[in-house]
Amino acid sequence: MSQHSLGVDLIFFSYHSPEVPNAIVFLGFFFFGLLIAYFFSLVDRFGSKKTIKTLNANLAASEKMLDALKMENEALKGAKTEKTEPVEVEAEIVENEPKDPDAS
Repeated sequence: MSQHSLGVDLIFFSYHSPEVPNAIVFLGFFFFGLLIAYFFSLVDRFGSKKTIKTLNANLAASEKMLDALKMENEALKGAKTEKTEPVEVEAEIVENEPKDPDAS
């Protein structure tokens, strides 16, 4: 728990802080580092927000296109069933027909 004074000596300016315990100095530099890290991460955060907005816009456009394609597909299926009428096939059942012994 020793105490030290911090000093800054520039050519045109000189400053010496009052003596403070080392624990306070370490905490001060720790929080100063957190503050610097926060400001550097802001650039990435804004870039991420822009990327998220772009991807959401692309997703919305893709969903619109998918819905349009689904509607077109359903319309084509409906047109296909209207044009072709089902053909009725009458099957004659033949009784007493000899069965082929090789057929299973």
